[in-house]
Amino acid sequence: MPVTCAAASPPSICSDAVLFDTVNSYYAGIARMALEERGVRFTSQYVSMPSMEQLAPWYMRLSPAGQIPALRTAAGETVTDSRSIVSWAYGTDETPNEKELLDLLYAECPGSLAFLTGEATLRLLKVMVRSPAKRLMLTRKIRRLQSENPDLHDIYEKKLAATPSPGSAPAAMSAKHFTKSLSDVQARIQATVDRLDAQLERNGGPWLLGASFCRADVVAVAQLQWVQRCNEYGAAPVVLPEGVRAYLARARERPSFQAAIGQHGEAAFALTMIRDKNAAAGRLLGGLGLAAAVCGAAVVIRRAGAS
Repeated sequence: MPVTCAAASPPSICSDAVLFDTVNSYYAGIARMALEERGVRFTSQYVSMPSMEQLAPWYMRLSPAGQIPALRTAAGETVTDSRSIVSWAYGTDETPNEKELLDLLYAECPGSLAFLTGEATLRLLKVMVRSPAKRLMLTRKIRRLQSENPDLHDIYEKKLAATPSPGSAPAAMSAKHFTKSLSDVQARIQATVDRLDAQLERNGGPWLLGASFCRADVVAVAQLQWVQRCNEYGAAPVVLPEGVRAYLARARERPSFQAAIGQHGEAAFALTMIRDKNAAAGRLLGGLGLAAAVCGAAVVIRRAGAS
């Protein structure tokens, strides 16, 4: 969002930054919304997670953990996790009340709810998660990148160490999500939602800490958006009380939400891509099955004609 910079404005807020992100990343959505909310001029550079671009040498040099998002400020500094990017955008330390809420919100990732929901409802994701071939391909890719980039040897070695055993989730697919149980994640996120509801009722709203939309609201809104989308799949629904639903509806009207998340529609949710690929794979398999049936029928007819 363009801003007019006064002479006394911090240089980091008045210059263009680059956010390395991907549309359907939960944490990238938080970063985009914080930057939009604070009026920071920035451009987004897409990093393709399906093609594992986060493992590319150029990105590993920028963000050695290979995490998305990462922010490169106009001053050349790199900030590499969403909570730090939020703090950078706000330009101040978290207040005690903000910290308490943010600790709560970051204690469980709705991405875990999304991927575990997907594993329970989308056949393709189950195959992707448990495929030994996927793990083998990932290991070979990292080994090749490691040999081609000696300066990144130790960084790629850490990635190899994080690659799990056959039959478990590939590291590039956020293996941390699949070490949890869906019911446990659901229970923890439900507890968070209930705490947010109580906070809104206690403060009287419209936002978590009263009249001003703060950094905790940025994270809460992104989380609730993902929770609501997960609920559409029905695997482990989280109850959103009326007060929380009204809070989310108010937040969706903010320009920062529309610019960071709302304008991307279905694409802003990770399971949308996986669901679409699942449907495409189903159509392909169905087509192959039909072709096989036709070929089989043709063989039977030819044999019958020859007898």
